[in-house]
Amino acid sequence: MPAPPPIAFQRAVFDAIDEVLAIMTEHGHDVNAVKGGYLTVARTTAEVGRLREALAADRDWGLTEDDVRLLGADETRARVAVDGVLGATYSPHCARLDPARLVTALAAIVEAAGVDIYESTAALAIHPRRVVTERGVVRADVVLRATEGYTPSLPGGARELLPMLSSMIATEPLPAAQWERIGWGGREALS
Repeated sequence: MPAPPPIAFQRAVFDAIDEVLAIMTEHGHDVNAVKGGYLTVARTTAEVGRLREALAADRDWGLTEDDVRLLGADETRARVAVDGVLGATYSPHCARLDPARLVTALAAIVEAAGVDIYESTAALAIHPRRVVTERGVVRADVVLRATEGYTPSLPGGARELLPMLSSMIATEPLPAAQWERIGWGGREALS
């Protein structure tokens, strides 16, 4: 059976966002999620050019106007107050949430389904269908690796995987006046 086209994988990623949020709602977990989408903001003409090139590549790949679109300066400023903004691209396929609440909720859901979770067990090596730990070898048909920034600590992992987009910002709750000033009512993810 031939592999699905790469755009099918991207569509599955988009669908996974809604699926995770639906599962949280179904099980009554509040993970402080807002599906506000994603803005990539441009403040120079060179950045606007890169946004246009990226958008053209997205179209060639199969993403539509419903997936990502170019915003002018005024439309961008209506979403978020960024000094000197010239434009942005916007995609609705992004949600921000509280990762600690998500992990806690997922653990509760899978434990309620009868799954045992073993914490404080370091993975020493990850191979197809098995993980070597300090306490023994765990075998499974599928091993999902979620090591991100910890990958270099695994033997041979220093150059194996580089997390390219794993950032977050955490602040104390902002007062309403601050939200009014920055105009970030849609709570979009932003770069």
